[in-house]
Amino acid sequence: MDPIVIDESVFIRVARLARVKHYVGEHLADPLPLEVVAVVAGLEKTYFSTYFRSKTGIGYQRWLCWVRVQRALELMQSRELCITAIAFEAGFGDLRTFERACRVCTGQCPRDVRKHSAAWAVHSLPSNERCAAPTCGCGLNGADASQTLLDVARGEERKGTLFD
Repeated sequence: MDPIVIDESVFIRVARLARVKHYVGEHLADPLPLEVVAVVAGLEKTYFSTYFRSKTGIGYQRWLCWVRVQRALELMQSRELCITAIAFEAGFGDLRTFERACRVCTGQCPRDVRKHSAAWAVHSLPSNERCAAPTCGCGLNGADASQTLLDVARGEERKGTLFD
C-alpha cells in the first residue's frame, strides 16, 4: 500500500479547515470525534464529513490518523520514549492501532522507523558519508537519510530509498 499523501496547503487556504487543524493540533492526545471537530468548523456532523473529503480528498478519520502518525514520528526523533508511550502521547488508544496506522502512513512498522531514525541521529552523518550502522544497514548517505525521514513524516513516498 502506498503511503498517504496530504496536500497541506488546503489547511491554509480554507479557513474552516485551518481552525480544524489548529484545534486538532492542540488536542491531539484527546479523543477527537467527528461531532466535536464539526462544531469547531461550524458545520453539522454529516455535512462536515462530506465537506472535509471534498476539500482534502481524504476522510476526516484517515487524516486524523495521518496527523497522529506524523506526531509520533516527531516524538521518535526527539525523545527517548518507548513506542507505546509515543503511541499514547500522539493520541492513539492502543499500540496495535498505532502500528497499523504507521504501516499505512509510512509503509513501515514503528520499530523499523525508529531503528532507522535512531541510526541516523546517533551517527549524525555528514551529507557525504554513508550509513554503516549495524542496526540500520540502509546505506543511505546523511543527506538522503535525513530527507527520507522528513518525507515519511510528510507522507511522501520516495522511490529508491529504504521506504520503498
